[in-house]
Amino acid sequence: MNKLDLILEIYTYTVILTTVSALNHENVFTDSTCQTIEDCKKFDPLNYIDSLNCIEVDGSSKRCLCKESDSYHMQNGSCQFLPGIGEHCLKETRRCLKKHSSCTDSSDGLHKCMCDQNTLHVRKNGEEYCAQMITTFLDVNCFICENNEGKCYDINDDLLKDGCLCPASRSGENCEIIHVDVKCWVDTMTMNVCYFQHDGINLSTSSRIYTNNHGEDIKCQGRPNEKYCKYKGAYLLQLPLKEDHCGMRKIMMTDSIKYSSKIYVQKYDMPSVNDIIFDTFCEFITQVRSNFQAVGVIEHARGSVGVHSVPNLSTFIENTIGERVPSDTYMRVGDSVRFIIVLNKRDAYGAIKVRNCIASNSYTLGDDDSLSLPLIAEGCPVANQNTFNSLNNWRRYSSQAHMLETGKIKLFKFSSGSNFFLHCRVILCLMNEMNKCNPSVCSNSTLLKSSKRQRRATDQFAEDNVVMSIRFSSEKELESVQDIPSDDNYVKLNRQTFVSVITILSILIFLLLASSIGFLYLYRREVIRRDDTACLFRKSQTAQLKLREYDNEAAEKEDEAYI
Repeated sequence: MNKLDLILEIYTYTVILTTVSALNHENVFTDSTCQTIEDCKKFDPLNYIDSLNCIEVDGSSKRCLCKESDSYHMQNGSCQFLPGIGEHCLKETRRCLKKHSSCTDSSDGLHKCMCDQNTLHVRKNGEEYCAQMITTFLDVNCFICENNEGKCYDINDDLLKDGCLCPASRSGENCEIIHVDVKCWVDTMTMNVCYFQHDGINLSTSSRIYTNNHGEDIKCQGRPNEKYCKYKGAYLLQLPLKEDHCGMRKIMMTDSIKYSSKIYVQKYDMPSVNDIIFDTFCEFITQVRSNFQAVGVIEHARGSVGVHSVPNLSTFIENTIGERVPSDTYMRVGDSVRFIIVLNKRDAYGAIKVRNCIASNSYTLGDDDSLSLPLIAEGCPVANQNTFNSLNNWRRYSSQAHMLETGKIKLFKFSSGSNFFLHCRVILCLMNEMNKCNPSVCSNSTLLKSSKRQRRATDQFAEDNVVMSIRFSSEKELESVQDIPSDDNYVKLNRQTFVSVITILSILIFLLLASSIGFLYLYRREVIRRDDTACLFRKSQTAQLKLREYDNEAAEKEDEAYI
């Protein structure tokens, strides 16, 4: 039974129903005692019933206080209409209670207070926040959260981790607990979804799990199956990969076929805002790109062994808030991104440095129809270009020699062609030679007019090529992926390391090392053979001399005896 990789897309839906009261002005002073709500009328004669309450506060007296249940809150000594997150707000005032939230247009034709872009709506200790999203590059404590598909956030604007927002399929402090497991089987063409109950869900009573719009179809509902799912209380949905069966959708893509199903976990007898909703899908690749695999061990005669360490470089593209940009994401020309290169395997190599970068509209530099623009030469920005400068040039992150990042780079495209490629040559320095990868010291006098500077004869580095691509999509491609306006300013952003290029270079380095080791071995054996021959020759000469001396002595003795 062949098991395919699975991809989970998890969504949570929250609906907050509020009542919006008419209001003609914001400020309502509440500095007087009262007996009934009528006593508060003088502070807000038009809307006092909506905005004020006459509430007992100290066990004896009552005071006119803001009616927080209707989004009125005390601020700067006055009672103001400040809706919370998800509540309707006034178009005229556009004021909201929570920091980093704004009064924006909503789909119902009104306005709602929603978290600003690049913030997360989170609940912590009974309070709601619009928290800033941060990454490991700002706080290393976010690593586990991000590795578990969570989103790290900061509440108090100190750029330090205050929590981890988990997808619906996970829970825990750092989203370490998995509640949804999906397996795709090729031979039976089925999708098996295991759900492990959490967040107050009890499927043995009123809760239930089913596929979208098929809650009453027993074939589309989950059943207890601890044997297959291997967890106590687990429920299993077995869904045939057939279009329209239990709401299954079949999506034809360029190089794959995807079957998608939306799963509902209903917490109570009736659907509610507390229900968990997530999407699952199985994707079958129809086109595969093969790559050469690197060889790691070389063995010679006499038991000598040489280990070939292959550097492992990864590239990422992030937006300006540190969020990784997924493949097949559309962005506008002029948007800013950051490029990142990471040396993953560091048993032999300890540091990296970008030597040169060239932008081109072709994957292969030097093609007849290609256009190119030098951007970085010998680690410094090239003159007469507006992409890289001294502020956004490649730099180490937190003094870590194995990680490089750029500042904000504005996206652009060439006048012809539909692709953009950033070709960078990366220097790899051994552990004992990490100083050779120190950042270049750039000034106005070091900015080059081109990237054709010849390499110095003293430079002895291992190098690797990294290519990061941005593909400009045609109108037809846009329509086949998602509903995005046809506009030349839209680009399709991909991040790749192009393993084939790196692997070919690695194999060439491997062959060079193997040839060198083989030559040294043969040369050493020839030297040993010559030494042995010379030694035998000297021994033979010595023996002959001794034999001659012996013969001479014997002859002299015979002569003396004769005399």
